[in-house]
Amino acid sequence: MSYLKHSIRAVLTIAAVGAVAQTASALDVSTYNAATAVNVYLSGSTAVDNTLANTALQTASPGGLCQPGTVDQYNIGPKSGYTNRMIFCSASGNAGITAGTPLAIFKESTVGSANGVIPLYNAANGQPSGVSFIDPTKISDAVCNGTDGGAIAASGTIGGYTLHTSCPAADVATNVIPNGGFADVEAAILRDPTGAKLPNVSKVLTATGTVDQIWTVLLTKNAYYALQAAEGYTSPSDAPANAPSLSKEDIAGLLSGNIYGWSQLGLAPADDTVYLCRRDFGSGTEASFEA
Repeated sequence: MSYLKHSIRAVLTIAAVGAVAQTASALDVSTYNAATAVNVYLSGSTAVDNTLANTALQTASPGGLCQPGTVDQYNIGPKSGYTNRMIFCSASGNAGITAGTPLAIFKESTVGSANGVIPLYNAANGQPSGVSFIDPTKISDAVCNGTDGGAIAASGTIGGYTLHTSCPAADVATNVIPNGGFADVEAAILRDPTGAKLPNVSKVLTATGTVDQIWTVLLTKNAYYALQAAEGYTSPSDAPANAPSLSKEDIAGLLSGNIYGWSQLGLAPADDTVYLCRRDFGSGTEASFEA
């Protein structure tokens, strides 16, 4: 199990204090009761979303957080491009939650890593969190009926579930304080969406390091194949044995602007200009590249 899954389980254990157990069954959102459910609110990095879902759905040892056959997922927006999701299920008994307890895991995925830090930072400073989550009292299967939803079959060690998409964007609760947030980088080097750093962030927030993601520099296929040819590999080819490479110095030069033409890397394209595609300032991916 990854460190990230351990950290998710730790958050759930804290949130489970005082939960009331109920009989296990497939849960529809109409049965949601905030007083009897364990409610876990997580915000931030979109890169952890699949790991978060897999932590709930895992069937291999030590098992997921949800009992198989009880899982519904509700999305604000389509299957790809959602902004919020809620996983609703009967707890499996892992992470300190009594088996059969209704479990609602909320994940906000609007901005990225900045929202893993800023809502908690705001709350610590006595300000509204500024982040919204699905409000399960407002949604229903009838309105969350996107055509890309439906029954999702089990695959490998990941259990099946029912997906409900295109829940209305207005069906959210605002200024909810998350139980925890995820960022791809340390909060101290992260910028808010305006490009500003957060003063004294390490004094008001506690962070736990996790290792779950592998980052790389992506190239268009044209650039990839041109690098193959320049480095003497068979091109065009998608075979791993023919993968070209850029050195750390090359990547740093491209991102800093010190390398401004592909000809400096031995290529001869019709357009020598290097075009960089970056994420916004609130992204941990962007902060990683800047670092």
